[in-house]
Amino acid sequence: FDRMYKRNIKRSTLCQHEVCYNKLKQFALIQTFKDVTLPNVIKFEDWLKDTGIRQTSVNSRIRILKTYISDAHRLGYIDKDPTMNVHFERGKSRTRRYLTPDELRKVASVELHGVHERARDVFMFMCYTSLSYADAQKFDFHRDCFLKDGKYMFRDTRTKTDEEYFIVLIPQAIELLKKYDYSLPKYSNGRINDLLNGVSIMAGLNKELTCHVARHTAACLALNNGVRIEVVSKMLGHSNINTTQIYAKMLSKEVEDAYDKVASVWDSMDS
Repeated sequence: FDRMYKRNIKRSTLCQHEVCYNKLKQFALIQTFKDVTLPNVIKFEDWLKDTGIRQTSVNSRIRILKTYISDAHRLGYIDKDPTMNVHFERGKSRTRRYLTPDELRKVASVELHGVHERARDVFMFMCYTSLSYADAQKFDFHRDCFLKDGKYMFRDTRTKTDEEYFIVLIPQAIELLKKYDYSLPKYSNGRINDLLNGVSIMAGLNKELTCHVARHTAACLALNNGVRIEVVSKMLGHSNINTTQIYAKMLSKEVEDAYDKVASVWDSMDS
């Protein structure tokens, strides 16, 4: 536990290590160094799967655990690392989901009240700014923004990658901030995603809404409207443009699907 806080890692990474630590406490079979055996690590992996999380998340927890097992071996607390050279299933990341303009309009216009309205507004702010959940939560208008040429702008570094990004607040984002006296509502990631699922249902969407969906929507909206991928990469604060190109691939798949639909129309006319 103490070693976790001595590591020179970003706060977002530390949060993931804390989640892994808490999961280990719940699992209860790995409490001391003598419990660090390959069968117990495999049981931990199976236990994580049974909690219903995705395989990619399971693999992330195992990789974090292996980091500390390796440290324990290097420092002489255990005689050998039982997980060395052992392969754990990685799993496949889910395709990035995003809203179409029509779906986005439904979310923006549905009549909501209370916590669902506030969660929707935070979601829309992330769509307007392309901010991630962590960066939207730390956003402070009075601290971060400056006025230039009649526009409010801000620079910051991403919580996840420490990469600098630059954003201009569009009028819609400013109007939303005014609604909350320039201080957005704060929610935990799990809480806001739960609320957004309710928003999705009330907006008549057959699609899961999360904070990630807002960021992906912002990226696809920009690319679909002619913003160069290099600029979108800067907006998103990506450290590598290859990450941004994933969105371009998504849009290419949309084009392929559209041509398939057109082809089927012509087929029906020829028959």
